[in-house]
Amino acid sequence: MRRVAMFKKKVFKTVSLISLFALSFSSSLVYAQESAPIIVESGVKEFGTDGIRMFSNEEIPIEDPSFYNSYQWHILKGTNNQRLANGLEPLTMSSVMQEAADIRSQELSSLFSHTRPNGSECFSVLHEKGISYSAAGENIAAGLPDPYWTINGWMNSEGHRNNILNASFSHLGAGYGYNANSYYGHYWTQLFMGTCSPEIIGYFFNVGAGYNTFRVGTAVDDMSLILIVKCNDHGYSYLPVQMGMYDSNFNTNVAGSQYITVGYNGQVGNIPVIMHTYDDVGNDWYTKGVIDSAYYYGFMTGLTDTHFGVGDPLARAQLALILHRLEDTPSVEYTNIFPDVAPGQWYTDAILWASEKGIVTGYSDTGKFGPSDNINREQMAVMMYRYANYRGLDTSTKADFSRFTDAKSVNDFAKEAMQWAVGTGIITGKDNETRLDPQGNTSRAEASIILTRFAEMYLE
Repeated sequence: MRRVAMFKKKVFKTVSLISLFALSFSSSLVYAQESAPIIVESGVKEFGTDGIRMFSNEEIPIEDPSFYNSYQWHILKGTNNQRLANGLEPLTMSSVMQEAADIRSQELSSLFSHTRPNGSECFSVLHEKGISYSAAGENIAAGLPDPYWTINGWMNSEGHRNNILNASFSHLGAGYGYNANSYYGHYWTQLFMGTCSPEIIGYFFNVGAGYNTFRVGTAVDDMSLILIVKCNDHGYSYLPVQMGMYDSNFNTNVAGSQYITVGYNGQVGNIPVIMHTYDDVGNDWYTKGVIDSAYYYGFMTGLTDTHFGVGDPLARAQLALILHRLEDTPSVEYTNIFPDVAPGQWYTDAILWASEKGIVTGYSDTGKFGPSDNINREQMAVMMYRYANYRGLDTSTKADFSRFTDAKSVNDFAKEAMQWAVGTGIITGKDNETRLDPQGNTSRAEASIILTRFAEMYLE
């Protein structure tokens, strides 16, 4: 027997302002939920200050957004596309709303109806999950394996469209169930609820390491920018930012710091982003260091305009140049201190200046500096320590680094500097902070992180 898509005829049943309608949704990976408390700041009625920090002094239990599979995000975004196109506020969703909708989708494979298999009305699932409401609605569908076509089907049915475009609703639970042994296979649920006055209290970027840095050309809709919303009735919920929620002033093709101006439910705020040009910088553990060092502090540049060289080792001359830049590149008179540092090279002034200030020395056995030699991690700690002392900064914070498995590999000349670097957190170690790797080459990505930590501690 051929399976066809099924869109349930609308059912009129009211509970307060409640209306019922019907349609469908598709399967994906199942993810476990995790949560982590995040402290947010108190302050103004605008959002968009700095990452997750906004509005209140409460702890926000941020759910792992992977709890919501891609189909659920697509249903939410597709629904909000229709609402935004019709001048309505978008809907938000939370895990408990998703759980209720998923229960309904699983039930539809045995009884495709707004009545549940136990004979109760569909909205009883909201009560089971402790969800209160003054208005609610349900759309169900079956047979369609794709969220895009499911949304289209709902929008082509007056009753379902009325639910999607109902201004009374504030939140949505998007459920999907698949049963290979059932008649339709794919089952979709939209559970609408309201009426509320949600308020934005934070935001985050649900991509990679979650930094607000992206390569030029990345559209706002592809940044996985998620607003954190709270209302008195339903607690915390989440809202992906998409076209129709932000203004046109943001230019994705311009490198540097910009703001995305986002509006929702009467609130408007500027969310900072940094657009970069590097083809080897993703949203990873090193991203903040690379971008801050290149765009915020300006003490590092890429190897080219489009390639940072995150995995390339940092050379001794390059670190001298970076520290020289931090001092606004003071001029020096050439003296033949090192036989391998000739006049007129890109690194000459930086090395001579650093030598004059006691920040760098040459090799004791050859007298050479080794401009192109890779700098290892203990050497970088030493140079940063000497630079801090040259600046007259407080370097009294020290820590015992014997907890690291390779602590005995730190050479005597570097031990004091390494105690300082570990004590201040400028160097934290590799492999879950178990190894210092003192003789390992310092990659440009690692250097950017060490330098950014130093700048945040001493230069701000």
